[in-house]
Amino acid sequence: MGGTLLETNARRIKNEGRAEGKAEGREEGRTEKGIRVFLNLLGAGIPESEAQRLAEIGDDLVEKALKLREI
Repeated sequence: MGGTLLETNARRIKNEGRAEGKAEGREEGRTEKGIRVFLNLLGAGIPESEAQRLAEIGDDLVEKALKLREI
């Protein structure tokens, strides 16, 4: 018995779910990395606007990072 496996609906849904999960994980990782870089730059004395530009994050993540820093 050999051959290729047929693409079933269940297999397709499973694979799509995995791909979606991986994409979400990558996005979360980029977000966390941007926040971490931003906070490190602030800690090094770099002005907030320059740190934001270098970390390549938006205003929403700057607000989130600053709230995290207060904790």
